[in-house]
Amino acid sequence: SDGSEVGFIMVLTIVLIFSVVLEKGNANKTTD
Repeated sequence: SDGSEVGFIMVLTIVLIFSVVLEKGNANKTTD
């Protein structure tokens, strides 16, 4: 079950990074 745990952590990390990137992009666009 180590594999699924690592995969779960990887997905969470990717989602976190993705949301942060989206927030930055939206913030830049909203500045207009």
